[in-house]
Amino acid sequence: MDIKLEREIKKAVEEKTVVLGANRTIKGLTKKQIKTVIVADTCPDIVKEKINKSSGDKGTEIKQSNASAKDLGEHLRKPFSVSVMGIKKSK
Repeated sequence: MDIKLEREIKKAVEEKTVVLGANRTIKGLTKKQIKTVIVADTCPDIVKEKINKSSGDKGTEIKQSNASAKDLGEHLRKPFSVSVMGIKKSK
């Protein structure tokens, strides 16, 4: 995984601004609460399409990780795979 991306994830975890899962991230996108979306390498294409459609022109940055969903979950210290995660906007 890219070092910059790792730092961004670590900062989001420390600030408790992480949203895990495609459904929650898409919901946050429609409410304009997400500033960055990180997609695992093994994320299904249909989910990627939904994220792109939901983000529209809201200025949301979508980053493709080279890590698998399992690796992303392990990096977040979760006992499950994470194919999509969002980082909330600062208030």
